[in-house]
Amino acid sequence: MLVCLTVPLGWAQGIDTDTTELPPDGVYYSPVEFIEYSAMGIILDDPALDPDVSNVLRERVGDDELETFDAEFTAIEIGLGLGPITLTGPVQVITTDRYLSTTGTFPTEIVSMSLSGNTPVGPILIREDPIRPSTGITDIFDLGGGLYHIDSFFDVFTELSVDGGSSWLPSDSSTRMTLIPVPEVPTTTPTSLPTITPSETPSGPTATPGPIPASGPAGIGLLLVILGGLLLTSTIRKP
Repeated sequence: MLVCLTVPLGWAQGIDTDTTELPPDGVYYSPVEFIEYSAMGIILDDPALDPDVSNVLRERVGDDELETFDAEFTAIEIGLGLGPITLTGPVQVITTDRYLSTTGTFPTEIVSMSLSGNTPVGPILIREDPIRPSTGITDIFDLGGGLYHIDSFFDVFTELSVDGGSSWLPSDSSTRMTLIPVPEVPTTTPTSLPTITPSETPSGPTATPGPIPASGPAGIGLLLVILGGLLLTSTIRKP
């Protein structure tokens, strides 16, 4: 699952890959624009569309290619304060003259997109606007050595529904979504306790005990032994 993205200033555009197949194995993201449906007060910030490239149907239509795939859409709703939302569903993209060349500049268009998901106030649907075209460009460059660089963007017009599709509200304008690499999920390395080694004293080497278990039967038992020893020592030294 793709989480809502936070991409720093100077974010990298495009991806390097070993295949020219579309859609590219990246994320379409808009760090400086948002999707607004002002009639309902809904604003979707940091929108991102993540195509599932593991299962793509590619069909030839003349010299063009029709790509059908599932995608995950994430954003942060800031107009009503709903917070992060996640929608999923099928997407179709037509790439013009795709079968004339493997590299070059290709006009593209999202011809269908049907996304759905739940929010704190109920289900929400988003689709590609059937009236206003969501067009874009995909550039594929041959880097040599079996590697390619792909730049791509779409100017996306959408419609939103909160009543199960009975009515649709168009977005105020298009939103440019640009291809970026899939962000790496940061990993954390568990911090290990330091190893305590025997220390030297004037009377000779003395073994310093290692770390005491913080919890569990072993830790509790050891703690009781230590407390019992301290109590016994205090009793013996009492005048």
